Amino acid sequence: MLIFTNIGYYLLKKYNVGHVLFYIDFAIVILNIAGNVAWGLESSYRGGYDSLMVSPNNCGSTGADV
Repeated sequence: MLIFTNIGYYLLKKYNVGHVLFYIDFAIVILNIAGNVAWGLESSYRGGYDSLMVSPNNCGSTGADV
């Protein structure tokens, strides 16, 4: 964010395009928040870290090959 902010300040002084850069920065933050929420929902749906630490009961067998 600091890189975009510094570029924004420079362009604001030179070309007066501060509002456009502010909205781009704001959109990046909103997309980051949405991505973190989606990642959290998907991780909890699949069991998260705990599912990696527990062995499955059937070891991948569907019962058809027994």
